[in-house]
Amino acid sequence: MDREHRRSWLVYDGLPWTGELWLTESLRLGPPSRSPDSLLGRQVVIVDAVVEGIGFQGVSAKFQRILRELRLLLSPVLGLHVENTRWESEWVPEIDERNQITDCRLRTVGYAEIDLPPGLPARGSAPPITLETVARPGLGRSGVWPDDRAQRVPHDIEGLWRSFIALPEALKEQFLNACNAYDIARSMWPAQRTAYAVFLVVACEALKPSGNRHKKANVYDVVASLIDVPTAQSLRNLRVPPQDLRSRHVHHGALAADDIAPLLFGDPFRDPSFHEMITMLSQVTRICLVEWLRRGGRYRITWLARPEAPGKRHTPQRKRPPRKKRR
Repeated sequence: MDREHRRSWLVYDGLPWTGELWLTESLRLGPPSRSPDSLLGRQVVIVDAVVEGIGFQGVSAKFQRILRELRLLLSPVLGLHVENTRWESEWVPEIDERNQITDCRLRTVGYAEIDLPPGLPARGSAPPITLETVARPGLGRSGVWPDDRAQRVPHDIEGLWRSFIALPEALKEQFLNACNAYDIARSMWPAQRTAYAVFLVVACEALKPSGNRHKKANVYDVVASLIDVPTAQSLRNLRVPPQDLRSRHVHHGALAADDIAPLLFGDPFRDPSFHEMITMLSQVTRICLVEWLRRGGRYRITWLARPEAPGKRHTPQRKRPPRKKRR
């Protein structure tokens, strides 16, 4: 078994990452050496880890697995679409001092660190990340506030990482699948808003307990189990119910948000029902993912009462007379 240091970085769109966060003694999330000129933009977080593995390939494979697990966990915990960094070839225009395009060439684009010293940084080499106290089940403040200067991180993020590491392999894979669905949803906003909502529903349904007895559980049952029944009922009673939207989109390709039509910002005739559903569903999904992890993936399903189909009346079955026995 070899034990070596590995470094990479994750990227996301949002507020800058300005401090160091030690999830374990050998796993550190640190600030980059440079950030966008504006407060909001394409941000970077440096990942340093000491990894054990069999040979160079074993260490590299283990580090890539850590990056994948870290990226998928951070997405719902922080409410971001966190990606692995990569260099790509893109057409880049050259602009002169008069803001005129003078040329356009194919160039390699991507983030790079130049002057970082090798090895795991010493604890305290950067100021600690600011942690925000969050009452669970809940998410704390959402959106960007006037006093925000850096990415907000919940106070229990180290405990959430420890809970994830302690999961049995089957539950760990189930949680990663649910987080992956959430991350896919984040990657589709705002271009594919219907698919965004559908994958949020998929993320919640991926949290239901395994086994045939829970096969018919849906997003409302998961929300009722991990949050409470009133929240699940409010979600189901929305004018655009998420479970119905999921079924219509998956089976018929139906769109509920005019995804193909141009976006008309500020249109007073736009139906606000879809936006209301998206706002509630995005918050509920994150709460369910975090609460599932806090419980270690073990909980009893709460079945939400199914509404009776409209126009369907219950008629008692008539008793059949007993058959005569043959001689």
